[in-house]
Amino acid sequence: MRKKLLLQLLIIASLSSFSQSCFSSDGDVINYILYKTFESKDGNMNVTFGPSSASVQAGYNSFTYIYEKYYYIRNSGYKGVVKMTNTSTGNQMTLYISCRERMVTDGQGALLYESGT
Repeated sequence: MRKKLLLQLLIIASLSSFSQSCFSSDGDVINYILYKTFESKDGNMNVTFGPSSASVQAGYNSFTYIYEKYYYIRNSGYKGVVKMTNTSTGNQMTLYISCRERMVTDGQGALLYESGT
């Protein structure tokens, strides 16, 4: 009886922690990514988020992007968006952040995962 109850409590606890929100404000998005690096599985691309800009490495090319806007997607609890501008070219990039999957994507096929996960 006790083992069954303990198992049920563990299942409920794990489900509730999985469904918890990690973003409840726009500031939560930038706080989540700051000082983190996200990289592709093959290691050919990574993004490191600093306090005022992000460094993007794609193959042998490096780019610096400044943050223009960041916000969480309301009612999702775990999805956010960061819009950035390249300091050299003025090109813009939008990244979609998922704190649940610990992942960043550009929405066009690039998937970057938090380093060390």
